[in-house]
Amino acid sequence: MERVLDPLKKRVSRWEHIHIALYFILLLLFFQLLPGAMATEVRRDNPDLRHFLEQGAGIVKPGLGFSPQSGLREGEMRIHETPIIVELALDSRAQAEGLMYRESMPEERGMLFLFPQTQFLSFWMKNTLIPLDIIYIAEDGEVVDIVQAEPCRTSRCPSYPAKAPGKYVLELNKGVAETLGLKVGDNISWQWR
Repeated sequence: MERVLDPLKKRVSRWEHIHIALYFILLLLFFQLLPGAMATEVRRDNPDLRHFLEQGAGIVKPGLGFSPQSGLREGEMRIHETPIIVELALDSRAQAEGLMYRESMPEERGMLFLFPQTQFLSFWMKNTLIPLDIIYIAEDGEVVDIVQAEPCRTSRCPSYPAKAPGKYVLELNKGVAETLGLKVGDNISWQWR
């Protein structure tokens, strides 16, 4: 009787090993693919994202004393013919982090947030170390609001809502918008690297 059961136990044991190995392989594949799926899931239907990728938006390369979010694409915006290099916050992870924890940012740099549809937008400055101009932009590139925001290091941070609906938000160092003469009603153009 033992001879009959032994081969069955070995077979069950082999199948158990195969199932465990397959489980770990699938788990490994899931965690390898998860970051990419999460990064594009929220914005997959965003025509702007498709346009930027088709235009070959480049990967941000850190400059001296400036640490952009790793791997973000970049583009060039023009404010009254002045070029501004922007990191593109295309997915929810990049948008949630934004410019948090940055100790400085060059005057000719910023971050552009892209949303799938026009809506009333509101930003806050939690864990943001540098004062910013928050520029709310309509789908056609028209500036609909400009807010100057101060850093917030407490748990209760004020929000900075736009006065009109927009589809994009541009963050620059505080005072840059005024220095460049940018005001509500102006149009901003951009191109992608």
